[in-house]
Amino acid sequence: MWSILAGIGGGWAFYYVWRRILPRQRSREFWRAIPAHASGMLHSEDPDDVFRHYRDLIRHIATFGTRNTLAVLAGLVPLAALFLLSETLQDWVPTRDVGPLFDRSEYAFLVGAAVGSIVAGWRSSRASSAPA
Repeated sequence: MWSILAGIGGGWAFYYVWRRILPRQRSREFWRAIPAHASGMLHSEDPDDVFRHYRDLIRHIATFGTRNTLAVLAGLVPLAALFLLSETLQDWVPTRDVGPLFDRSEYAFLVGAAVGSIVAGWRSSRASSAPA
């Protein structure tokens, strides 16, 4: 039980840390800029213009990729901390191995983390799309 609750809390925390570092608006700007730069490269006849679009495209991709990677790594910090906490609490209760690598509490934590982050994202998207 501890593992499921810790997993849900960790998944929730992961989503909110990740979304705090990489807000929805920044993601939208990135996905809107990619087709504009690609179209600009395909439709321009001036080589300088093509290289300008290409440079901007590479810059957008590198910036977004770096920021997203850092957001994921920062989001993993509370998830890892809760995993270690749940493993410490779980040491008091004997568990059965399910497979060669994990026991039941670890599977429960992973499922809880997935459910927690999915529910947090779903709630966040509903809250942002609700009329003001």
